[in-house]
Amino acid sequence: MTNSNISPPFDNLKYLGGVDAYSVDLTHGIKEVSFLIIVRDGYTLDDAIPLALKIWNDRKTLFRKYSSSASRDQLDHVNQLRHRVAPDMPQLTKMQLQLILSVPTIIELEMSNTSVHVEFVTYSELFCKHSIKAVVDPEDLSILKTETEPFKHVRDESLDLESSGELDLENSRAQITSEMTAAIESFHGEVPITRVDVWYDLNSMDVPTVKLYLDTHPEGEPQSGESETFDLIKLELDAWTQACQSDDPVKITHSGKKFEVNDENGLCEAVGLFLVDVILSLRDQGVLSKLPCAKKCYIGVAAYDGVWSWPKWKHRGTNDLVSTANS
Repeated sequence: MTNSNISPPFDNLKYLGGVDAYSVDLTHGIKEVSFLIIVRDGYTLDDAIPLALKIWNDRKTLFRKYSSSASRDQLDHVNQLRHRVAPDMPQLTKMQLQLILSVPTIIELEMSNTSVHVEFVTYSELFCKHSIKAVVDPEDLSILKTETEPFKHVRDESLDLESSGELDLENSRAQITSEMTAAIESFHGEVPITRVDVWYDLNSMDVPTVKLYLDTHPEGEPQSGESETFDLIKLELDAWTQACQSDDPVKITHSGKKFEVNDENGLCEAVGLFLVDVILSLRDQGVLSKLPCAKKCYIGVAAYDGVWSWPKWKHRGTNDLVSTANS
């Protein structure tokens, strides 16, 4: 969605779907900044743009006013983490860390009928995070309240980078479940859905991805190329990157069990079984039934490169239906 009245830098907004969410990627010097705008409760993008522009123009004052300077302890902490994850990575100086903190990596703006929430987030090479949250009056755009989140490393967050030999899939369950649920509940298509597919790509991109995809083929055939389809979400899972790019065996944690996989095929199977568990849990909770499903609507999970998929074709129509009454 675009708007000819939008002023730079908001002339290349991308509609993200689901709730009314829009994103724009900007450049501040050599640093990329992602601006996310979410509008709710009857607000429109036109309502949000003036506020977004004000926040963008005042970002230095707003951000630096509440940004803590990098202390020696923080610097040591970041460098220790950097060395553990990437031993050959150069040590940061205090000035370098402060420069990283001085410009936000993500600015998130969410408008509702009661208030406007703004969050500035900055990451240092994805190993540490600093966040500032503000509540803004929707009438005069004045800042009502601010809250600074202490400097912390992202091993406490959903963007946690696992060590190269470990992958705890359960750490990502809440994020994946939440994103899928929100996308499904926001879908307003009317064509009967005959397939709900989860596609995942572990190593052909820089960051592993998981996609939720709907199909309308009359017979529920996957990837026919002859039916209307809907890409609901594409999740980038930074937490999986190190493990998925590792040449060594990876220790997997899933549903309280720990086991080791020795190659790409084993990793694809482990992640695939985890995603099957996630999507079937959503079915059992009634989330998938909120879609305009056909009487027989199939569920599938598959790796992007075809290394692994579920269910096997001979088992199709058993435990892979949205309505278990049809199985």
